[in-house]
Amino acid sequence: MKTQIQTEWNFKLFYKNAKDPQIERDVQTAEKAYKDFAEKYKNDTKFTESAERLFEALTDYEQLELDATSKPLMYFHYVKDINSGDSYAEAQFNKIM
Repeated sequence: MKTQIQTEWNFKLFYKNAKDPQIERDVQTAEKAYKDFAEKYKNDTKFTESAERLFEALTDYEQLELDATSKPLMYFHYVKDINSGDSYAEAQFNKIM
């Protein structure tokens, strides 16, 4: 019995398609998260006073990077990988970056 091997990527695990409204909602959520992060640390320089506070700020930043834009960025990155001529995917990727 032969095993069927999947040879195409299933982008629907991310979004329905490149113009799925959820992408814009995710990007708006990310923008708010970045603004909240900036607001939290804008006038608070205590994170420079100790290694623990610096570690907390860096951990917050790393988590922000993971949570905020990873899904839409990865979606358009993968679409570009499959079709390097997809100018819409390229534009959306660059817009999010």
